[in-house]
Amino acid sequence: MSRRRLVAVATLALLASPVAVLSPYSAAAAEPHGVISSVTPSAGGLVVEFEGRDLPVDAQLDSGALRVLLNGTEVSATAQKLEETRTPEAARRVALVVDTSGSMGGAPLEAARTAASAYLAAVPADVEVGLIAFSGSPQVVAAPTTDREAVAAALPRLTATGGTSLYDAVLQATAVLGGVGQRRVVVLSDGEDSASTASLDEAAAAVTTAGLAVDVVALGKVAPAMPALKRLSDHGRGRVLRAGDDVEAVAAFQEAARAFSAGLLLTVEVPSDVPGGTASLDVEVPTSSGLVLHAMSPIVLPVSPSGPGWLSGRAAQVAGLLTVFAGLAAALIGSVRSGDTQAVRHRRTEQVLAAYTLRGSTMEGLAKPTSRIGTGALARGALALAGRLVEHGERGRRLTLRLDRAAVRFTAREWLVLQASISLGVSLLVLLVTNMILAVLAGGVAAGGVHLWLSVKAGRRAKAFEAEMPDALQLVASGLSTGYSLPQALDSVVNEGRPPVAEELGRALAEARLGAPLENALDNVADRMDSTDFRWVVMAIRVQREVGGNLSEVLHTLCQTMRDRGALRRQIKALSAEGRLGAIILIALPFLMVAYLSLVNPDFFRPMWETTLGLTLLSGCVVALAMGAFWMTKLVKVEA
Repeated sequence: MSRRRLVAVATLALLASPVAVLSPYSAAAAEPHGVISSVTPSAGGLVVEFEGRDLPVDAQLDSGALRVLLNGTEVSATAQKLEETRTPEAARRVALVVDTSGSMGGAPLEAARTAASAYLAAVPADVEVGLIAFSGSPQVVAAPTTDREAVAAALPRLTATGGTSLYDAVLQATAVLGGVGQRRVVVLSDGEDSASTASLDEAAAAVTTAGLAVDVVALGKVAPAMPALKRLSDHGRGRVLRAGDDVEAVAAFQEAARAFSAGLLLTVEVPSDVPGGTASLDVEVPTSSGLVLHAMSPIVLPVSPSGPGWLSGRAAQVAGLLTVFAGLAAALIGSVRSGDTQAVRHRRTEQVLAAYTLRGSTMEGLAKPTSRIGTGALARGALALAGRLVEHGERGRRLTLRLDRAAVRFTAREWLVLQASISLGVSLLVLLVTNMILAVLAGGVAAGGVHLWLSVKAGRRAKAFEAEMPDALQLVASGLSTGYSLPQALDSVVNEGRPPVAEELGRALAEARLGAPLENALDNVADRMDSTDFRWVVMAIRVQREVGGNLSEVLHTLCQTMRDRGALRRQIKALSAEGRLGAIILIALPFLMVAYLSLVNPDFFRPMWETTLGLTLLSGCVVALAMGAFWMTKLVKVEA
């Protein structure tokens, strides 16, 4: 039988029974074993990477029969092959670095080709294999690929000539394999380095820095080269395998192929009653060859800040917000002792005035003052706390004036309690479906929305007052012309006019009937409605009272002046409509674009919310937008 046929038969025998031929070389085969390479906490469980190492060539992991124990108790787990989860950038790669120096001529080079062919047949199918030959200098014969036929076709082109550049070849393999994924180098050499420009120290440092695993197959008698080969394998966390002939070279390469592990990605469900802290994780995975791989690793389970079970995750946030509600309620109830006498006096005064201004009203209810948000202990405590916020400074006076202007029948403290309740209620509802950050933002938006609603309502009522004022003055002037006194003429407006003019003049007459000077009561109306035109009316009444004159003619003149000013305002509004519409569009466009991008392509816009740079850019945009909005508002606003 020819030598080549003998090698082929031996190769087939090795492929059929890989374990039986490992004894001819000095490095014993490692026993199959399992390793837990990483444990990552996830929502409700753990993500575990399990690897079976040094398996027989034909052995496969049985993911359907695996067992996972947490602190000795079996838990539910699902498995997926690691190679199915790897990205192309993190693929498994190996470089076969074959010595083609002059000393490898003849039988040694033929043994290298046969051993490389056996390696291609034994290595897992997903591993990318490359071929590097080195003699006087290293040469990449085949780049790493899963196409086994392409690499096998390159083996016959290997020729023996020149010196040995082993260290340069190792550096070349480092560059070819890249820096991501499981990467190995298998070196076959029959002698020591004689032609490299790099040193052994540089090659060993490059292996360590790149994180490569290096296995060395020493072919023939290589005693002088063993220290260098051993150092390379030690830095690469590998082994030196001795091969005296063709058969041993094939066995050595096949043993090196077993270094690539078969792996599973496990998704482990952690029961809710398992406490956080240090725990023991055990994984048992059977193989198709009958072996059972076992791996154990101590792990640290995250400790929930809100306790186990139902108090984890979003439920903890809801519980936290409910705790805030409970604390606020306790503070409000504790404030009941301080009373709410100021609000009671305000309500009683309002009810007394209502008896003079509202048709058909009675004195019912005066004996028992009420609040529009309730009379319970919690409501009275909330009113007492809110009263402390508004009783000092200008905040309470301005809020009371805005409430009066909007005709909202709440006191300042009642409105603050209502605004806070709406804000907290919206926060709780949003928290139930999203997260704490959005809940806080929603609460702030709700509070701002309530404030904006009050401002808009007050502004609209003030504009309606201005619009109705000329007709009301016309009615007053007509009454004075027919012989009515000023209070009687104003009362005719209260009876026959439309709100809000009739309501405000009714309040002024009620104050006058209680003893206040009529001019002062009308001044209060002008301040309450912030009406410059009505201040002119009050000024005219004061002058007429002091120096005399025909008040009816003065009011007719004021009435015509107000109508002319109203016509001028409407003309200015029509002429500036284009500019105001442009300002609205420019202000709203950024918000509309953000909403559109967030809905259509969330991944594109997500860095703006989740990175420091993105949040900084958004903050700058908000500031710039606010400045632009202020500038455009001033440009399109014309005083008349």
